Amino acid sequence: ETPIENLFLIASATSLSVFEANMVKEVGNEFILREALDSLKPYVDFLIVDCPPSLDVLTVNALSTSEFVYIATQSEYFALDGVAKLRKTMATIERRINPNLRLGGIIMTMHSKRMKHHAQALKLLEESFPDQICETTIRRNVNLADASSHGMPIQLYDPHCHGAKDYNALAKEVMARCLSVKT
Repeated sequence: ETPIENLFLIASATSLSVFEANMVKEVGNEFILREALDSLKPYVDFLIVDCPPSLDVLTVNALSTSEFVYIATQSEYFALDGVAKLRKTMATIERRINPNLRLGGIIMTMHSKRMKHHAQALKLLEESFPDQICETTIRRNVNLADASSHGMPIQLYDPHCHGAKDYNALAKEVMARCLSVKT
C-alpha cells in the first residue's frame, strides 16, 4: 500500500537480476510476468509496469503482457534513436508474442520549451511518429528529483509544483487515451 488511496506498488529489488538470469533458462520465459500478473487483473483498473531503458528479458516480459506501451523519452536527439529501436522491438513482439500490444503514446520528459534543441527534437519526433506524441510534456523540475530521492511521489512531496501538475495532466491524458481505444 502507498499513502495514496487505491495506489499499490510492487517495488523492484536487486534480487531481480538473479531472477532474470535464471529466467533465460526457462521454457516460455517471455510469459512468466504475464502469468504472475494475471491473478491481479480482476482487482485493478490499471496495472503499470515500469521498465528500464534496456531490452532485456524483463522488458520483453512486460511487453508480452501489456496492452498499451507508453514510451518516456527525453527531449534529446540520442533518445529518439532509442524510441525507434523500441518501436521495432514492439513490432516483433506484437507479431510473435502479443498481438494486443500497441503504442499508447510517447511522453516527452525533462522538456524545456526555452531550449531550441528540445523543440527541434519534439518536432522530429512528431514527424517520425505522427499522432503518437502525448500532448502533455513533463517539464524539467528539480522537485521531481528531490521527491524521488526522498522516496515520495511528487503528489505528496510538492503537489503544487510544475512536475506534479504535469504528471497529473499526463495521468488524465493516458486514461483518456486508453479508454478511447477500448470503446
